[in-house]
Amino acid sequence: MIELKNASKYYNPGLVTQTCVFNNFNLKINESEFVSIVGSNGSGKTTLLNIICGSIPLESGEIFLNDENITNMPEYKRMKRIGRVYQNPSMGTCPSLNIIENLSLAKNKNKPFSLTKLVKKDEIDLFKEQLKFLNLGLEDKCDIPMGSLSGGQRQAVALLMSTMIDIDFLILDEHTAALDPKTADVIMELTNKIVLEKKLTALMVTHNLKYAVNYGNRLIMMHEGKNILDLNETDKKNIVVDDLLNKFYDISIEYGN
Repeated sequence: MIELKNASKYYNPGLVTQTCVFNNFNLKINESEFVSIVGSNGSGKTTLLNIICGSIPLESGEIFLNDENITNMPEYKRMKRIGRVYQNPSMGTCPSLNIIENLSLAKNKNKPFSLTKLVKKDEIDLFKEQLKFLNLGLEDKCDIPMGSLSGGQRQAVALLMSTMIDIDFLILDEHTAALDPKTADVIMELTNKIVLEKKLTALMVTHNLKYAVNYGNRLIMMHEGKNILDLNETDKKNIVVDDLLNKFYDISIEYGN
């Protein structure tokens, strides 16, 4: 469970360019929820993810992870319990290391490093089995540097790496936006499979309304730092993409866009 209480965030505070993103914003995501967040540009979606991960601080308010106050916890400590897949497939992996070496790094997350080999021979077969789970044939390309893979392949490995150890929360930061439609569908199916099989609590920001409707058990629409639509699993089953589009049009008319 993660919860934001009375969260306020400003960019350039005290300057003429000051912008309020959140003002006493509240959000609670319960255990095992797979939440899709949609919204127009500037609605606060990415800022929300960065606040949760600790990439940017709050001006005021509190953040709780499983009832622990993490408001002042630095980003590197939060990431011991949070997995994140970024929009850019080149982030979250090391391009000069091969696939097995990247997986070994992820497997050793939260463990102290010493002057020993990064890859242990008895773990290679385990890594290959996990790569088979992706169904992309990567188990036969273990020695290929990550930087030589396609965007979709890198994103699939990044998804596997982010969930390799037990985590409390999975952040999906528009993780299909940089992929072609066919590859994006593959990654989305893989994402859903991993979230369901590992019973993860996940938060996915996306501009793809089809994915927001078809995946997850909760849907949130944001606008100007506010939660203007919040559908639970039952209500979400009764909504279609056109309903969300109409909501976007209504917002545009209401705010004169």
